Amino acid sequence: MPSSSVSNIEESVLFDDSIEGIEYHSYTPYHESYKNNDEIRIRINDMDTIVLPCESQLIVEGTTTKNSIFINNGPAYLFHDIRYELNGVEIDRTKNCGVTTTMKGILSYGEKKNKTLENSGWNTNGFKEIDGEFCFTIPLRHLLGFAEDYNKVIVNAKHELILKRNSSDLNCALVKDTTKKMEIVVTRIAWRVPIVKVSDKEKLRLLKYLV
Repeated sequence: MPSSSVSNIEESVLFDDSIEGIEYHSYTPYHESYKNNDEIRIRINDMDTIVLPCESQLIVEGTTTKNSIFINNGPAYLFHDIRYELNGVEIDRTKNCGVTTTMKGILSYGEKKNKTLENSGWNTNGFKEIDGEFCFTIPLRHLLGFAEDYNKVIVNAKHELILKRNSSDLNCALVKDTTKKMEIVVTRIAWRVPIVKVSDKEKLRLLKYLV
């Protein structure tokens, strides 16, 4: 039998218009140097911005020796560690980024997850061949547990993503021609972040949580 609510034609319709839209903004470091051992800082200083870190992505572009082959999760091996700070306070860190995320991924990712991460360099079935240039889009939740566990927006805060380049890129890729030296040059790193636009009513509700 259908429930009584089916026949309640006087019941009002509920509309959720608290979120007006989501826009993706790309943030880049102030000092664009991506060499080995460099520290890369990407900031979001506007505290009025409502940020959804769990859906953000790290974009890594560069060049490498032609006919190179990136190993599984190779882009993560470009970085020694990655940190996330809110208002100058560190809330999460991943050390030995390549090894840590590879071990976690192999143990916890299923077939569907593996396929969605192919563009981030995750390829458990083999190697990814690169013909001179590369562009990887890595979900932040793949690199930091905080972004995987906390799926809410963050309001009234300054965000900073800090990346430390590895001292060597030899663990990232292989070269088919062993007579050639493998070289990786990172040319651009950007943090692609979803910015949430909320209604005035929702904005007033969120203000209650500001101290």
